[in-house]
Amino acid sequence: MEINGSQEGICPHCEDVGPVGETCGSDVCARRGYCFIPGQYFGWSEDKEVDPFLGRMLGDYLVVELLGVGGFGKVYLALQMPILMKSALKLLDVTGLDDEMRRTVMAKFEGEARALAQLTHPNIVRLIKYGFYGELPYLVMEYVDGGVTLSQEIDNRADKNRWFYPEDIKRIVGQILDALEAAHAAQIIHRDLKPENLMLQQAAGHPDLLRVLDFGLAKYVGMSSSTKTAMGTPEFVAPEVLSGRDIGPWTDLYSLGALVYVLLSDRYPFSTTSLDMVWSQKLDSAFDPVEDLLDLNLPNEMHFFLRKSMARRHEDRFRTTAAFRKAFYTAVEAMPKDFAIYGEGSVGAGENKGNRGDKGQDAKEKPGAGAGVSEAKHRIHGKLTTKPGKVGAKSSIEQGAVEEGPEKNENEKGIKNKDGTEESGTEENGTEENGTEKNSQGKRGGSDLRSESKDTGALSEGRNKHSREAFTRW
Repeated sequence: MEINGSQEGICPHCEDVGPVGETCGSDVCARRGYCFIPGQYFGWSEDKEVDPFLGRMLGDYLVVELLGVGGFGKVYLALQMPILMKSALKLLDVTGLDDEMRRTVMAKFEGEARALAQLTHPNIVRLIKYGFYGELPYLVMEYVDGGVTLSQEIDNRADKNRWFYPEDIKRIVGQILDALEAAHAAQIIHRDLKPENLMLQQAAGHPDLLRVLDFGLAKYVGMSSSTKTAMGTPEFVAPEVLSGRDIGPWTDLYSLGALVYVLLSDRYPFSTTSLDMVWSQKLDSAFDPVEDLLDLNLPNEMHFFLRKSMARRHEDRFRTTAAFRKAFYTAVEAMPKDFAIYGEGSVGAGENKGNRGDKGQDAKEKPGAGAGVSEAKHRIHGKLTTKPGKVGAKSSIEQGAVEEGPEKNENEKGIKNKDGTEESGTEENGTEENGTEKNSQGKRGGSDLRSESKDTGALSEGRNKHSREAFTRW
């Protein structure tokens, strides 16, 4: 229905009706600047507090839906008026922070905007605007309709017993390399490559268009390769990030190598029993994550590629995207085309391929589940999963100290350590960083937009089925 040539809308706070984008006529709503929003975004109920920014205009963007909440802000779906173009609006909230933390958070937020402003590439989510609402800065990013994060795609394929074939992995990784090549040419290092920051979109003529999201930790290395704070996601971050020195293209390529490892095997390359163990193994030159893949009968070319891409010393890794690409493509070509650890007809793993059908049984798997090789510390899906859960469970390092914040699921039994202490299992937070799933509101300092929200820009529609709080960084 239209009113005076405009789409009819509803006030999300008082439920009055009026033209979309116009200020609500109610005295209270008018004083607060609330406007009418399209009815399809109205979801108010008595048992749920309405977000105070819903219905407000930030510049020419009408805020219509909360997509995610983090420790230092929120991500909204916003419509650019008057054309109603969907956008992802990331609003920073620094109230309650001390001066030093406020300056740090504000600087990183502006740094994300500066990084994205320099990058124009079809595989990188696009920045539309950087502005302020009063003293609160915000980013407006393009919104990718119908997309899913790579983390979601990994879970979906595992659930359907239909894993990635070598050509699937090549297509995905090739696009990530294209995006990194553009970023590295501008001397920008992403520093936080992981499945949640990668989105797959079904586009005409390109069924799996990949978009790199979230440059919130991006580092410009034109002047310096050092950083004051260690930030990232331990499961994928390179060892030099912990020291804050020698950051370069090889830092992103390490993370990409770890991602290839996951796409091949549905396993983490490093122990996930504790974050201390993750870093202990990453910093141990004698630890070889490829040994956990011997049951998959991967070709020597892939072993070489994985070992070099995840070498502890950055000097021993691929230095450029071109060198990484050449070795990766060579390794993929050496693999059987129908290699996949799940799914009928899979021949790559032989009798030892993974089997999600046993995920509810005892950890002593029957033949066909990779028994004897993949311990609980490495498996991602199934009964053998422990901390941090599925691909993309997000733990981060701040100021060089590893912080862990997942809450224990009351229906989950703790896992006993050798010293008798108990550590809880972790459920993946489904509030993906791209807006594909909706998130419950988190507490300041106890949640992170990276781990609980639809993230920076390429946000897609959907709803959340998990929740998790983790103190990380934004």
